Amino acid sequence: HRDLHSFPTRRSSDLVVFTIILQGFLDTVLSFNDINPPLTSAIILLTVIVGTTVIVYRVSAIIGDQLLSTERALAESEEKFRSTMENSADAVFITNQKGKYLYSNKAATDMLGYSAAEIEGKTFLDISPPNKTEEYFNIFNHILTKGKKVLTEIDLLKKDGNFITTELSAVLLPDATVYGSCRDITAREKAELTLKESEEQLIRLNADKDMFISILGHDLKSPFSTLLGLSGTLLEDFNKLNNDEIEDYLNHINKAARNTYNLLENLLNWTSAQSGKIPFNPQIISFNNICKNTIAVLFPGADAKSITINYY
Repeated sequence: HRDLHSFPTRRSSDLVVFTIILQGFLDTVLSFNDINPPLTSAIILLTVIVGTTVIVYRVSAIIGDQLLSTERALAESEEKFRSTMENSADAVFITNQKGKYLYSNKAATDMLGYSAAEIEGKTFLDISPPNKTEEYFNIFNHILTKGKKVLTEIDLLKKDGNFITTELSAVLLPDATVYGSCRDITAREKAELTLKESEEQLIRLNADKDMFISILGHDLKSPFSTLLGLSGTLLEDFNKLNNDEIEDYLNHINKAARNTYNLLENLLNWTSAQSGKIPFNPQIISFNNICKNTIAVLFPGADAKSITINYY
């Protein structure tokens, strides 16, 4: 660049020196200036014109080659840039300082469902959720005023009316336009939400399991205590008891065994319900029967302590 601009000046200086030498030669050697001054001036003028023409032609050729090379390099650079943008997997947008889209690549049109012409006629607020326009305007204004790269998540409105969540990277370019690239992370967000819900459900299930096992252990203790107590008494006093007393003990033992079996069956039903192996089948139940069954379980232990249990 520096050599190209110094070339005409250098050649002009050479031409001046050549002209002075030519004039001295004509004056001293040929003495044309004394014989025919107009002819001498004409020769010098012609020489200057020819030299200048040659220099101008040469300089023009060099400048033309340089310009052609620069234009070719610029065209190749622009083509490479456009090819890179168009083949980018991320959606690329360029907006002016008012937020109006000046350029959008193929990934952007595919992501939003708009054509390039439709997008370039909009601003970023036109495809933003109404409840987030102020937030996004502040982000855009931050990019313009601070000139720093911004990485954030924004929601965009597709042509079909659905919103998608995108991860945005935006920066202010030297020409005062804003370059932004974003990718659709809606599926990732849904997967993370599903994972979070599954984790919360697992925590609830573990808490339910711990509570159920605690209740089950407590509830199983009572019928087993009854079974052990009644069977122990029956063994110790078997020869002292009459048939009616023995039958009464056996009835209590049988009830305790049935209640224990029911508790274990409830445990299996609960396990099946948590794994989704049994259908939900709501039924009308009687609290009267539930209370009677519960008192039957508690009766042996209460009777041994002379405790009476009633229900109303």
